[in-house]
Amino acid sequence: MLVLFSFPVFGQNKTDLEKSKLSGKVKSMHSYRVSYGANTDTIFFCEDYYDENGMNLKFIDLSEYSRIDSVINTYNTKNQIISKIKYQRIPSLSSDQVEKNNDTTYYEYNDRCREAISIKSPNGNYQISYLFDDKCRIIAETETGRGTTNITNVIYDSIGRVVERSFTYEGEKPDKVETYKYDDEKNTLIYLEYSPRYNVYREKTITQFSGTNKIIQKTFFNMPTAGGSITFSKGNKSEPDQIHLVKKYQFNNEDKLIAETHLDCNNHELLKIEVVYDDKKELKEQRFYKNGQLEYREEYTYVDGKRLEEKQFLPDQRKPQYIKTRKYTVKGQLSEFILFEDKNTYSNEYVYDEFDNKIEKKEFKNGKLLNTELTKIEYYK
Repeated sequence: MLVLFSFPVFGQNKTDLEKSKLSGKVKSMHSYRVSYGANTDTIFFCEDYYDENGMNLKFIDLSEYSRIDSVINTYNTKNQIISKIKYQRIPSLSSDQVEKNNDTTYYEYNDRCREAISIKSPNGNYQISYLFDDKCRIIAETETGRGTTNITNVIYDSIGRVVERSFTYEGEKPDKVETYKYDDEKNTLIYLEYSPRYNVYREKTITQFSGTNKIIQKTFFNMPTAGGSITFSKGNKSEPDQIHLVKKYQFNNEDKLIAETHLDCNNHELLKIEVVYDDKKELKEQRFYKNGQLEYREEYTYVDGKRLEEKQFLPDQRKPQYIKTRKYTVKGQLSEFILFEDKNTYSNEYVYDEFDNKIEKKEFKNGKLLNTELTKIEYYK
């Protein structure tokens, strides 16, 4: 059964510290960079303050050109954000005030779902409201601000997959309607984008899956631009039926990708990537082709499951274009990254604290220290 495109609603399922992958009870973080040259220069980035639940209480932007001076967050007992205050810097250099203008955003929740049902910014006369079904999935979003109202509606099928999304501006027909048609027997999904407002089709894509839900082919029925990207600005009155681009994906018995091929409407090969694995099922080599000709290849070496070395070669060349090497700590953290390219050597060195959080990064070129990025972390006791 093809179970795809059940779009999750936004949410705060993890604390702010979990999202940033930090461990330990972090109380505050202070990040800055020291650059070395003719004159040593210190560039400050930001400061963050957290409560004992890992939620971000205050963010201070220390960068020189930022318009935002600081952000203060408050939470309820469920660790859900209920207000966000942004303080903006005074643009006038003659002013002796550091921060004055502020914009407050309020978040409201219901008792059933963890997601916010309303996000309001009275100062900016802006609001987003969400309507959820009995499974806490968004079925309607209403955005009001700048004198307009935008409405998004979402329809799901019986197993939770999105089958339609419509986007409507105030006083107009829907500008865009996205439909998703699932063929479970053929493991195929058809995506169609139509504009009732302009009565045109803008996009059509057919995605075919394997029995293990791996994408094996994507077919685009759209006119590509000169650069090869897809444009939907004009559209046409009838559903697109002309193929303009096909992407094929091939997997081995372990469901690992071994080839990706891009074909034009005449079945001419545009791009191709071949992937080779070693006996441990680790990436060993990749070969990159353009218009049927090998452009370059890359070789990879691993130790204990971690990539140790990467080399890139041009066709018929034994000497690599570049070599990337990595070193790790006894805990498996990246301690050094080195790039050998032409006659230059670039490297980064990393230092971690007792909680395995990165607190220092040094950047070198040909052995000369260029920059040091530092993060000072204070923990709750």
